[in-house]
Amino acid sequence: MTQSNRNEQTLSRSCRNCLILLGLLLSACVSACSTTEGFGNDVKHLGGDIEGSAARNK
Repeated sequence: MTQSNRNEQTLSRSCRNCLILLGLLLSACVSACSTTEGFGNDVKHLGGDIEGSAARNK
């Protein structure tokens, strides 16, 4: 096997691995979109609880 052939195979594997990683990240982002609103509501309620606790403990 020649050096250029090895470089082509390594590049091919690298591209394939990058595409797989990109696909996994994209699917994770798309699936997280449906829960972003719920996460925002949780943070909003947590902020309200913190404000209430701070007001009670002045």
